[in-house]
Amino acid sequence: MTEPAREQLLGYLLGALDDNEQADIENILNSDAELRRELAILNRSLAPLDAVPREFTPPPGLAARTCAFVAASTKSTAVLPPEETEDAQATPLLAPAVAAAAATTPDKHSAKMKPVDSACGGAGRVRWQDSIVAAGIMVAACGLLFPAILDSREHARLMQCQSNLHHIGTSLAEYSDTHGGNFPLVPEKGKLAAAGYYAPQLRESGYLPDVRQVICPGSDLADDDQFTVPYPEELQSTSCPQKLAEMKRRMGGSYGYTLGHMNNGRYHGTKNLHRENFAIMADAPSQDLPSHRSHNHGGNTQNVLFEDGHVESMPTAELMGLPDNVFTNDNGEVAAGLHPDDSVIGSSPSAPVFNASMQ
Repeated sequence: MTEPAREQLLGYLLGALDDNEQADIENILNSDAELRRELAILNRSLAPLDAVPREFTPPPGLAARTCAFVAASTKSTAVLPPEETEDAQATPLLAPAVAAAAATTPDKHSAKMKPVDSACGGAGRVRWQDSIVAAGIMVAACGLLFPAILDSREHARLMQCQSNLHHIGTSLAEYSDTHGGNFPLVPEKGKLAAAGYYAPQLRESGYLPDVRQVICPGSDLADDDQFTVPYPEELQSTSCPQKLAEMKRRMGGSYGYTLGHMNNGRYHGTKNLHRENFAIMADAPSQDLPSHRSHNHGGNTQNVLFEDGHVESMPTAELMGLPDNVFTNDNGEVAAGLHPDDSVIGSSPSAPVFNASMQ
């Protein structure tokens, strides 16, 4: 990968590109798996910034006070003491670095100048006041820039997550076109009864060429270079319950998938009716946050893919203007919906029906 391309990816991650450049990068990422892998590597290389408190806010007026302090300190420490040169009265503001250069420049006036001995504390010496000024500048820069960088990175992760869901939405639509209008079915019971089973089906059908598309860059799985999506036969052939449980927990990546619905006591999968308010995928729900909000973006928001193909970033799990939590059915359960319009998104290991057998 060329350096200019890497710089553009870094700018994309930090939100430093203009709208046209951002759109160009996203179009390239849509068709270039190698570039997406490079983006993930760059994203992980910036991980140390996550150690900085995300909610840190610089004190009001910090920038102005720092600039004033630097200006005052520079003026006071840059004055060359009169005893250092016979020309002090003529050049009272001669900076130490300039004096050092002049002292070593051979010209006809050099006899009037004393050579600078930095070891003995002459004008070339780095003063402790200068160190304080430099430290103040660094502290101010950290306070002002780190929160902005972190916000830019989080925005970039949110945008990449949306791009992933758009891609998966296209794959799901293509799958439904070749399967009688049906999305991948999560079985009611058995070894494959888990929401994450959508991914093995897409992979087996050739609609998931890049398995890392099912990983949100804001989730823990983003750092897992060994992640993969198993094929259905791998799940079926697994005899170890612990291994099967781990495969089911991971196979859907960091996204949740629709659990279908019940109708007249019978379980049904989800058909593609292109509904704009019917959620079919989202950042995986949690078990410990209010309303099962996702951990993927710090619990602050979750991207949701709707049946008509559009993606929304939602601060809560409730649909705008509708009494519907996308992570629970109308009874408040993480299980299949109670009717065809009751959309429920379960995390990868979630079964559509309670007490579904694994045998």
